[in-house]
Amino acid sequence: MTKMRQRSFVKAVIFGVLLFIILAGLVLPAAADSNATASQTPIGLGGPNIDAINAYNQGADLASQGNYTGALQATEKALSLQPNFSLAWTQEAGLLVVLGRDNEAVSAADKAIAGNPNISEAWANRADALNNLGKYQDALQSADKAIALDPTLKAAQDSKKLAEAMLAQGTQVIPVPTTKVAAFSPGIPVAGLTITGFLVFFGRKRK
Repeated sequence: MTKMRQRSFVKAVIFGVLLFIILAGLVLPAAADSNATASQTPIGLGGPNIDAINAYNQGADLASQGNYTGALQATEKALSLQPNFSLAWTQEAGLLVVLGRDNEAVSAADKAIAGNPNISEAWANRADALNNLGKYQDALQSADKAIALDPTLKAAQDSKKLAEAMLAQGTQVIPVPTTKVAAFSPGIPVAGLTITGFLVFFGRKRK
């Protein structure tokens, strides 16, 4: 009887270990998937919102077609749905620069930067607006920050050159923009709610 009880006990232990392994195999992957999903939350978005992303992408598409007013409306819709959407604030800042609303553009860029200070386009849009306002020293500082984040960002390089030139002249004459120019990056894919592209930047070509 003692041997039979020992065998039964060993079988029970083995069964318990196998059950634990099976349950662990089911639970751990689920936890890993949950962590992976959390790590893919778009930077500067504050949480997945498909409607906000769609509105943001619609704004980028409209801007690429030259419909800046429609693009601004779509971008504002994205922000009404997701107020912490830093990329949309950056896009709004660029659109406001194109529309000549530079004070509002600076404010929008500041909101983008407050949410995510590592968006080079936000700093570049801020520099562009500040140049238009004749605030060349501030524009130069913003352009430098944009270049520090992305040395290849031509818009920031152009803003830096303009600010330096105006400061060297010792003048506060605001340059008059001529041709509107928009340079775009890919939009945000909804699938997976991850951001693979980076913000559109809107600038204005000057003489």
